[in-house]
Amino acid sequence: AAHRPHPADEVGLPGGPHETSVTVIASESAWPPKAVLFCFPGGCYGRRYFDLQLDGHPGYSEAEHHVERGWLVVACDHLGVGDSSLPDPMLLSFEVCAAANDAAVRTVLAKLRDGTLAPGRAPVPERPFVVGAGQSMGGCRTIVAQGLHRTFDAIAILGFSAIHTVLP
Repeated sequence: AAHRPHPADEVGLPGGPHETSVTVIASESAWPPKAVLFCFPGGCYGRRYFDLQLDGHPGYSEAEHHVERGWLVVACDHLGVGDSSLPDPMLLSFEVCAAANDAAVRTVLAKLRDGTLAPGRAPVPERPFVVGAGQSMGGCRTIVAQGLHRTFDAIAILGFSAIHTVLP
Protein backbone atom coordinates (compact mmCIF):
# COMPACT_ATOMS: atom_id res chain seq x y z
CA ALA A 1 0.00 0.00 0.00
CA ALA A 2 1.22 3.46 -0.82
CA HIS A 3 -0.15 6.80 0.32
CA ARG A 4 -0.06 9.50 -2.31
CA PRO A 5 -1.49 13.02 -2.35
CA HIS A 6 -3.01 14.12 -5.63
CA PRO A 7 -3.58 17.65 -6.90
CA ALA A 8 -7.11 18.97 -6.71
CA ASP A 9 -6.35 22.52 -7.85
CA GLU A 10 -8.56 22.43 -10.92
CA VAL A 11 -11.71 22.58 -8.79
CA GLY A 12 -11.31 26.34 -8.36
CA LEU A 13 -11.06 26.59 -4.57
CA PRO A 14 -9.20 29.60 -3.21
CA GLY A 15 -6.23 29.16 -0.89
CA GLY A 16 -4.65 26.28 -2.81
CA PRO A 17 -2.85 24.26 -3.73
CA HIS A 18 -5.30 21.59 -2.60
CA GLU A 19 -4.69 17.84 -2.58
CA THR A 20 -6.72 14.74 -2.02
CA SER A 21 -5.02 11.79 -0.34
CA VAL A 22 -5.33 8.21 -1.48
CA THR A 23 -3.97 4.84 -0.44
CA VAL A 24 -3.23 2.35 -3.21
CA ILE A 25 -3.64 -1.32 -2.29
CA ALA A 26 -2.34 -3.73 -4.92
CA SER A 27 -1.65 -7.42 -5.23
CA GLU A 28 1.95 -8.54 -5.21
CA SER A 29 1.22 -10.97 -8.04
CA ALA A 30 -1.80 -9.78 -10.05
CA TRP A 31 -0.50 -7.15 -12.44
CA PRO A 32 -1.91 -5.55 -14.46
CA PRO A 33 -5.07 -5.33 -12.37
CA LYS A 34 -8.38 -6.66 -13.73
CA ALA A 35 -10.11 -3.48 -12.59
CA VAL A 36 -9.55 -0.44 -10.40
CA LEU A 37 -11.92 0.20 -7.50
CA PHE A 38 -11.98 3.74 -6.10
CA CYS A 39 -13.49 3.75 -2.59
CA PHE A 40 -15.01 6.89 -1.08
CA PRO A 41 -16.02 6.82 2.60
CA GLY A 42 -19.04 8.43 4.18
CA GLY A 43 -19.46 11.36 6.53
CA CYS A 44 -16.26 12.25 8.31
CA TYR A 45 -14.72 8.82 7.81
CA GLY A 46 -11.37 8.54 6.09
CA ARG A 47 -9.98 6.19 3.51
CA ARG A 48 -8.71 3.74 6.15
CA TYR A 49 -12.35 2.65 6.56
CA PHE A 50 -11.86 0.37 3.55
CA ASP A 51 -8.69 -1.33 4.81
CA LEU A 52 -9.37 -1.99 8.48
CA GLN A 53 -6.82 -4.29 10.10
CA LEU A 54 -8.35 -5.65 13.32
CA ASP A 55 -6.46 -7.94 15.69
CA GLY A 56 -8.15 -11.31 15.87
CA HIS A 57 -10.17 -10.69 12.69
CA PRO A 58 -8.10 -11.74 9.70
CA GLY A 59 -9.70 -11.07 6.35
CA TYR A 60 -11.76 -8.12 7.65
CA SER A 61 -10.33 -5.62 5.14
CA GLU A 62 -12.63 -4.86 2.22
CA ALA A 63 -9.64 -3.66 0.20
CA GLU A 64 -7.78 -6.93 0.70
CA HIS A 65 -10.90 -8.86 -0.35
CA HIS A 66 -10.92 -7.10 -3.73
CA VAL A 67 -7.14 -7.20 -4.17
CA GLU A 68 -7.16 -10.99 -3.65
CA ARG A 69 -9.43 -11.14 -6.72
CA GLY A 70 -7.03 -9.20 -8.94
CA TRP A 71 -8.39 -5.67 -8.46
CA LEU A 72 -6.39 -2.58 -7.61
CA VAL A 73 -8.04 -0.65 -4.77
CA VAL A 74 -7.63 3.08 -4.29
CA ALA A 75 -9.09 4.30 -1.00
CA CYS A 76 -9.65 8.06 -1.09
CA ASP A 77 -10.05 10.90 1.40
CA HIS A 78 -12.45 13.61 0.25
CA LEU A 79 -11.34 17.23 0.44
CA GLY A 80 -11.86 18.36 4.03
CA VAL A 81 -11.35 14.87 5.48
CA GLY A 82 -8.38 12.82 6.70
CA ASP A 83 -5.05 13.69 5.09
CA SER A 84 -6.57 15.68 2.23
CA SER A 85 -6.46 19.46 2.17
CA LEU A 86 -8.79 21.13 4.64
CA PRO A 87 -10.24 24.18 2.85
CA ASP A 88 -13.08 26.24 4.30
CA PRO A 89 -15.89 23.69 4.70
CA MET A 90 -18.43 26.26 3.48
CA LEU A 91 -16.77 26.04 0.05
CA LEU A 92 -17.09 22.25 -0.21
CA SER A 93 -20.26 21.92 -2.24
CA PHE A 94 -21.28 18.60 -3.77
CA GLU A 95 -20.02 19.86 -7.12
CA VAL A 96 -16.60 20.92 -5.75
CA CYS A 97 -16.09 17.59 -3.95
CA ALA A 98 -17.18 15.66 -7.03
CA ALA A 99 -14.72 17.62 -9.19
CA ALA A 100 -11.90 16.97 -6.71
CA ASN A 101 -12.69 13.25 -6.59
CA ASP A 102 -12.84 13.13 -10.40
CA ALA A 103 -9.43 14.85 -10.54
CA ALA A 104 -8.00 12.29 -8.11
CA VAL A 105 -9.33 9.40 -10.22
CA ARG A 106 -7.91 10.87 -13.43
CA THR A 107 -4.54 11.48 -11.74
CA VAL A 108 -4.33 7.91 -10.41
CA LEU A 109 -5.28 6.48 -13.81
CA ALA A 110 -2.63 8.63 -15.52
CA LYS A 111 0.01 7.39 -13.06
CA LEU A 112 -1.15 3.82 -13.62
CA ARG A 113 -0.81 4.34 -17.38
CA ASP A 114 2.70 5.83 -17.19
CA GLY A 115 4.00 3.39 -14.55
CA THR A 116 4.53 5.90 -11.73
CA LEU A 117 1.67 4.80 -9.47
CA ALA A 118 3.36 1.84 -7.79
CA PRO A 119 7.14 1.45 -7.65
CA GLY A 120 8.39 -1.60 -9.50
CA ARG A 121 5.15 -2.07 -11.45
CA ALA A 122 4.96 -1.90 -15.22
CA PRO A 123 2.83 0.75 -16.91
CA VAL A 124 -0.74 -0.32 -17.71
CA PRO A 125 -1.20 0.90 -21.29
CA GLU A 126 -4.93 0.18 -21.62
CA ARG A 127 -7.45 1.82 -19.35
CA PRO A 128 -8.76 -0.84 -16.96
CA PHE A 129 -12.41 -1.12 -15.96
CA VAL A 130 -12.96 1.60 -13.33
CA VAL A 131 -15.51 1.32 -10.52
CA GLY A 132 -16.44 4.04 -8.05
CA ALA A 133 -17.75 2.78 -4.71
CA GLY A 134 -19.17 5.14 -2.16
CA GLN A 135 -20.38 4.44 1.36
CA SER A 136 -23.14 6.72 2.70
CA MET A 137 -22.16 10.33 1.91
CA GLY A 138 -19.35 8.90 -0.22
CA GLY A 139 -22.13 7.28 -2.25
CA CYS A 140 -23.77 10.66 -2.72
CA ARG A 141 -20.51 12.21 -3.89
CA THR A 142 -19.88 9.24 -6.21
CA ILE A 143 -23.29 9.76 -7.83
CA VAL A 144 -22.57 13.48 -8.30
CA ALA A 145 -19.11 12.79 -9.78
CA GLN A 146 -20.61 10.24 -12.17
CA GLY A 147 -23.43 12.55 -13.18
CA LEU A 148 -21.21 15.58 -13.76
CA HIS A 149 -17.97 14.02 -15.01
CA ARG A 150 -18.69 10.42 -16.11
CA THR A 151 -15.75 9.41 -13.96
CA PHE A 152 -16.39 5.65 -13.76
CA ASP A 153 -17.41 2.70 -15.92
CA ALA A 154 -19.67 1.52 -13.09
CA ILE A 155 -20.61 2.66 -9.61
CA ALA A 156 -21.54 0.86 -6.40
CA ILE A 157 -23.58 2.98 -4.01
CA LEU A 158 -23.61 1.56 -0.50
CA GLY A 159 -25.81 2.93 2.28
CA PHE A 160 -27.14 5.96 0.38
CA SER A 161 -30.39 6.41 -1.50
CA ALA A 162 -30.59 8.68 -4.50
CA ILE A 163 -34.36 8.24 -4.39
CA HIS A 164 -35.32 8.87 -0.77
CA THR A 165 -32.69 11.39 0.29
CA VAL A 166 -33.59 15.07 0.24
CA LEU A 167 -30.51 17.26 -0.10
CA PRO A 168 -30.61 20.99 0.74
